[in-house]
Amino acid sequence: MPKIGIKPPKGFYANGTEHDQKGRWNSGSLVRWIDDVLRPIGGSRRWSNTSQGSVPYRGLHAWLDLSRNKWLAFGAHNIFKAVQGSGATFFDLTPPNLGIGRQDAEYEDGYGYGLYGSGTYGMPIQQLQDGALDPATTWDIDNFGEILIACHSDDGRILEWDLSTTGGPNLLDAANADFSQLTGLDATSNGGLGGGGWTEAPAINGSGWEIDTSAQTCTYTPFNGTTQLRYELRGLTVGQKYRIRGTKAGTGALYITVLNSSLSPVTDLNSSLSIYSRFYSLQNDDNSPYFEATSTTMHIRFNGDTFGSNTTTISNMSFVSAPVLTAVTNAPVNNKGVLVTDERFVFALGSGGNPRKIAFSDREDRNTWTPAATNEAGDIELNDTGEIMCGVKTRGQTLILTTTSAHTMRYIGAPYVYSTTIAGSNCGVISKKAAVNTEAGVFWMGDKSFYYFDGNTVRDLNCDVLDFVFNDFDYGQKSKIFAWVNSKYNEVWWHYLNSTTVEDALTYVEPNRYVSYNYKDNYWMIGDLLSARTSGIDAGIFEYPLTMWNLGLDGFARTAYIQEQEVGANFGDSAFAEAGALEIGKGDNIMKVSSTYPIVQNRNDVRIKLYARDYTGDTWSQKFTILTDQGKKDTRFQGREIKYRVEGNADADWRFSELRFDVTEGGKR
Repeated sequence: MPKIGIKPPKGFYANGTEHDQKGRWNSGSLVRWIDDVLRPIGGSRRWSNTSQGSVPYRGLHAWLDLSRNKWLAFGAHNIFKAVQGSGATFFDLTPPNLGIGRQDAEYEDGYGYGLYGSGTYGMPIQQLQDGALDPATTWDIDNFGEILIACHSDDGRILEWDLSTTGGPNLLDAANADFSQLTGLDATSNGGLGGGGWTEAPAINGSGWEIDTSAQTCTYTPFNGTTQLRYELRGLTVGQKYRIRGTKAGTGALYITVLNSSLSPVTDLNSSLSIYSRFYSLQNDDNSPYFEATSTTMHIRFNGDTFGSNTTTISNMSFVSAPVLTAVTNAPVNNKGVLVTDERFVFALGSGGNPRKIAFSDREDRNTWTPAATNEAGDIELNDTGEIMCGVKTRGQTLILTTTSAHTMRYIGAPYVYSTTIAGSNCGVISKKAAVNTEAGVFWMGDKSFYYFDGNTVRDLNCDVLDFVFNDFDYGQKSKIFAWVNSKYNEVWWHYLNSTTVEDALTYVEPNRYVSYNYKDNYWMIGDLLSARTSGIDAGIFEYPLTMWNLGLDGFARTAYIQEQEVGANFGDSAFAEAGALEIGKGDNIMKVSSTYPIVQNRNDVRIKLYARDYTGDTWSQKFTILTDQGKKDTRFQGREIKYRVEGNADADWRFSELRFDVTEGGKR
C-alpha cells in the first residue's frame, strides 16, 4: 500500500477559488513557519496590570533617556501618557485644551471625500451616510535625544516633554501643608496659594479633624456626625492638572473629593467618576490622585469614617501642578504629523495646514524654524496630488508617503538642505500608521495592495492573501490600520478591522484581524486575534514587542492595557492551519485512506482533523480527529478530495512537519 506525505509549502494562500488554493494552506490563525515547520506564534500577557482607561490608543513609542532608563509613551484621541520602564509610575501628559479628536472615523455633513485624486478608483467606499469622512485620531511620537516629541493629528501642534519635568511647583507652603503653623482650622488665617487655606466645616470641638502642630499631622476621630476638612486653592490655571500628595496613616477610611468654586464635585481624570473613594491612599509621588482645574478656585475635601473607632491621619500634604506636553517654541501649527530625522531635524508634516508641505527646524535646534543664512531651517512642498500621511526613516534618507505617492528626502547640506525625489506613483499608504521600516526596506499597506521600498525604488509586493484581506475589510475605518515590526521573526504585521466579524453576536469596532509578511522567507500569514489591538512596537528597548490591547467590542467599554507579545504559549486551539483540497490527478478518482501518520513534536499538544468530499463545492464531511500522541492511526475513509486541519490541543509550543497517509486509488465511482 503506497504511503504519501502531504506537506503544503509554508505560508497561506487565500486568493482566487478553492481550486486555486489546492495543495496550499488556505486558512488559519496564530501560526507561523520556521525552517518549514508549522508552529504557533508566541503568546501574550499584560506588561502592566494598570488599566489605561476605556479609549483606543493609536500611537506607541519607546526610547531611552540619557541615563539608559526605558520609557514608553502612548496617545489616544483625548489623552497622552508616558511611563518609565518598570511600569510603576504613569504620567498623564495631556496638555490643556488639546484639540478635539475622534476615537472612530466619523462622517460629516457636506459633499466631497478628501482631496481630489485621493482614494482608489474602482474601490467601493463603505459610506454609511452622506458627507465627508474624518479619520480616527492618531499620534506621531518620536524623541529628540531624551526629549519626547509628539503630534496629535487633529490638534496639529508639535508638542514636547522634557523628562526632567515630572512635577510642577508646590502650590501649598510646606509648613502649612504639614500643619506646623496652624492653631486652628481657619481659612482666613493661613496662606496657601492666593490666600487659600484650611477650614473645617462644620468645626466641632473635641471631635472630627484635630491638628497636632508639633507632629505636623491632622487626625480624624469618628463620631456620630459629619465633619469635613477642606483646603481652598486659589490662582489655579484652568485646564492645568494638579496632584494631591500626602501621607495617610491609621486604619480608618479616607475619602477625597475635589470640588469646584461652587463646591460641586469634579471628575476624576483616572476613572471618569467623581473623585470620591474610601480606598484612596495618599502618596508623595506621581501616582497620587490628580484633577483638572475647571476654575481658578478649587477645594479639596477630606472625610474620615463617620462611625466606629478607626482613626485617619494625614500629613506631608501638598498640591503640585502635574507635568504636561507643551508646544515646541516657534514650531508651526496645524500640522498632521511629526518625525525627528536621523540628522536631528524635526519635520512638521502637512505643515501649517498645507497637506503637501514639510517644514523642518534647524539641525540640532528644535526651536528654530525661520530660515536664515545662519541656519538650516526651511520647508519643501511636494509635487503631488495627494496629501502627506506619514514619514519613515530608512537608510540615510526619509521616505515620505502620501495618499497617492512616495517621495524620498535626502540631506545634502546648505543651501538647499534637503533634496526630494519621487520614488513611486500610485502607491499611496492606506493610513497614517500603516508603514514601517525594516532591515529589508520600508513596507506599507495601500488601498488595494502592499508595497515596499528597497532604498531606491518602490515595488509592488506580491501578496498571496490579497483577496482574503481586501474582500472583507472595513474601509470606513481604514484610518485605524497600523503596522509594527516583529524583527525576531523577520515579520511585518498589519492590524485591521474586517467588515463582517461577529463574535457571539457582538461586533468588533477595533482592529481584530491581522495580515503578516515574512520578508526573509517570503510568505504571508493571516489570522484573527482573541482581542483587538490598536498600536504596536518591536522589541529592542523592551524585551518583548508591545501592543496596546483593547477589548474592541461594540457596546462595551474599550478598556486598554499594555500587552507583551511573543511570550510563552497561550492560544490553545485558536492556533490552527488548514490545508486546501488534496486530490489524485485531476480529482476524478476516489482516494481510499486506511491509516495516517502525523510527523509532530510535542505529540500531546497537537490535534489533526481529517475531512473528505466527492466534488469541489460539496460540503466537507469530518471523518476523524487524531490526537497525535496516538502515533499511527487507523483512519478508513474515502473521497475524491481530502483535506486536514492542524490545531493546538493545549497551550504549548507544538511543532507540525508533515502528514502521511496510506492511500490506494479507487475507481471513478
